[in-house]
Amino acid sequence: MSSALEDELGDILQKARDGKSWSQEDLAIAADLTLDEVRRIDGARQLILAGSLSFHYANTLFFFG
Repeated sequence: MSSALEDELGDILQKARDGKSWSQEDLAIAADLTLDEVRRIDGARQLILAGSLSFHYANTLFFFG
């Protein structure tokens, strides 16, 4: 039996971003991503949808700032 996450990937990453009081623009600058890339990741339902960008996004949130 597989267990589902309470939130989707984008929700989890957005909560982490909000916890740092970073706007999407702040994260885009810190992670060297475009604002469109950050928005796409925030809306992602699964890791596979966001690919390596989500790793870069999460890495920036959890290890910097």
